[in-house]
Formats: sequence, structure tokens, C-alpha cells
Amino acid sequence: MSFGSFKYALLAGSVVATGTAQAACNLELSASLPLKIENGRMFIPGYMGEHPIEYMVDLAAVNSLLQAAGRDFSVTPDNFRSLPLKAVMGDMEKQASLGPDADHNVALAVDRLAIVLRGTLANFGSPQAVATLGMDFFGHYDVEFDVAHQTVNLFTPKGCEGAKLAYWTKRYVAADMVANLTRPLNVEPYTVYNFPHINIRVSVNGHDMLAAIDPGYKDSSLSLAAAHEAGVESGEETDAIPDVFDGYTSRAWVGSVGQLALGAEALSAAKVKIHSFNPPAGSAPARTGGLLAKTRDVGDDMVLGADFFLSHRVMVSYSQNKVYFSPAESQTFLGATPALPEQTAAAR
Repeated sequence: MSFGSFKYALLAGSVVATGTAQAACNLELSASLPLKIENGRMFIPGYMGEHPIEYMVDLAAVNSLLQAAGRDFSVTPDNFRSLPLKAVMGDMEKQASLGPDADHNVALAVDRLAIVLRGTLANFGSPQAVATLGMDFFGHYDVEFDVAHQTVNLFTPKGCEGAKLAYWTKRYVAADMVANLTRPLNVEPYTVYNFPHINIRVSVNGHDMLAAIDPGYKDSSLSLAAAHEAGVESGEETDAIPDVFDGYTSRAWVGSVGQLALGAEALSAAKVKIHSFNPPAGSAPARTGGLLAKTRDVGDDMVLGADFFLSHRVMVSYSQNKVYFSPAESQTFLGATPALPEQTAAAR
């Protein structure tokens, strides 16, 4: 996969961390891409060849193109999963209007994007949403999701190994990425090349658990097994949770969690969906062709879905294997108001 430039070279902007310990860190801003929220999920508008599409953010998966769209676009990726069409994310017209002196990209062109064909749906719930972007794309950067400003910032960090990257605030959580050891290929320490699924440690009613960062799901949820372990009773049945790729649904209930802790961030009296992460028997044919399709969410106690990103400002630092986040102003999460102690800079 190669990241193509447009017809002129663009300089990289930067956000320089402050303070003595941060002085060596330089976050070079490679691109600032537009972010759209549709039906509770995050999309980056763009093109695939000449076809306008929207790329759904799905950090828990490799890059994927739905089979129906692949047929429409006459796409047959080769054995190396190399897309035969140029993938463009962002605003090409604005990119051209900025001229050669722009300090960063607002669109990014990718040659030979690694991608897989999968699924049975025509789109992901949006008229033009026909592909997902996952670790294969985002893993090249440290990625900031700033929903309040409808922006995804792609950074190339230099000299930032020990720096704190939540540059927008002094009150944040820095959560270590950890491997889910129930999955093949997962080993400690975590790297995105061991498995493209990000897990962090959380606490539910005092029980330590693993939560997957998975914005492919609209809503955050607990597994049935985890809810039972934490003493969370399933209450009223709520809307079924649909599968992103094949459209089957699984039953879900709303449970009340007395105390949910995401590192130093605490939520009291949270309301969370409870469901099985396994597809109902007979709901879809067995998937073939990749380990990921068989193991997504297996062994996870909780999923932090797109609603987590909508209620927080988040930096996914693949360079540090950390996830930085802070509650967005005036936003609730799981029906509760996230609370941070006054001093959280060293929180894990």
C-alpha cells in the first residue's frame, strides 16, 4: 500500500507538546479529514476510483469492501488484498483550493489500499457507505477523533515515545492497549500487528474486564457472561443489535451498572446494553477466508462503540500502544455524566 500525494507536495503541520518532559515530542499533522455522523456511526466521505462512497470507521477490523459494492465497482482484489482503484478519503475540492502552501492535507489518496471483500449487505446504513476503514489504514498514524469539530486528525509522531499526547486538555485518561489472550496470535506486549483489535482494561461494578474499542458497533454493550459476572441484571428488552456486515440481529436488554470505570473516568448509575457477541444459530452462513471474521469480539467482556467516540475526544496512539480520551463538554455516556478527578495526567 502506498500513500499517494496529489499533484503538488504538501507540507505537514504540527502540534508541539509543551513542558520540559514534552519538549522532544512533535506531532506532525499529516491530514485533517472530515468526519460525518450518520445513524450513530462515524464516516469519512471520499471516493473509490470514480465512485463516491463513505468509509465507516471500524478500528476493530481490517479494511473491508462489501461484496455487493465490489461487484458494482468491478473490484477483484489480488492475493495481497490490493485494491485496483485509488482510494481517496476527504475533501478533494477543498484540497485543491488550499494550494501548494497548505500546511496539511484535508484529503488523502491511497494507492493499492489493502482491502477484503466480505458481507452480504448493500451498504452500512448510509446510501453511499460501502467500505470500512480499519487497522490496515489507521495503524500508520496516531489518530485523533474530534467529533465536536467533525474532524479526524492523522498524526505522524516524532520523538513522542514518552510524551502525553492528549494535547487538548490536562484532564484525561491514558489507557494501555492490551491483548485479548483468548484469541490466536494475541501476545503481550500488544502491537497492532499481533491483532487489529484494540482492548483496554475497564472495571464494571468492581470487576476487572476487557473492553474492545469497536466503533463498528453503534452502541457500547456488555456481554451476557460479563454482565452475569458483574451482577448486572438484564432488564427491559431493547432494540436488537444488528451485525455490520450480514444484517442478522441479536437480542439485547438494558442493564443498570452501579459503577463503571474506564481508567480514572467513572460513571455512576450507567445504563448499558447487554447481549451475546455470538451470532444467533442459523442467522448467517459461516464466514471463510480470514481469521478476523471468525474471532471478532470473541472473549471480550465489553465493547466501547461509536457512542464512546461521540461522547469523548479520543487519541488512538498506535505508536505508544495507548488510547487517550477525555469526556466531551456537555456530553453524557451510557446515560451518565463521566467524572474525572482533578489530577488525571498520569492515569492508566
